[in-house]
Amino acid sequence: MAKNSSGDMGFSAGKIERDNAEAEAISRCESFGAGSCQVFETFNNQCISTAVSSSGQAGIAIAPTKEKASSLATEKCEKSFAGVCKVTLAECTRPIFEKF
Repeated sequence: MAKNSSGDMGFSAGKIERDNAEAEAISRCESFGAGSCQVFETFNNQCISTAVSSSGQAGIAIAPTKEKASSLATEKCEKSFAGVCKVTLAECTRPIFEKF
């Protein structure tokens, strides 16, 4: 995931190479036009969720399932920003099996 100082965010899922995923997350974030974005979180074989408050602040969580990530994101959002938060994103990367 990438974000900028204005609170815009972008993410990428389904990329095998970390560099490609980070580049896509930055590109998506910067497409909102409010400035330069930086990667702040990476994940693999996991799910990510964001929950947003009525004031636009977000709680973000990474967990093994969409349901757990959504629950944790909502909890973080409501604890940090008071009020009801709504899940706006719940996505998982595709699991990659590495044979040793």
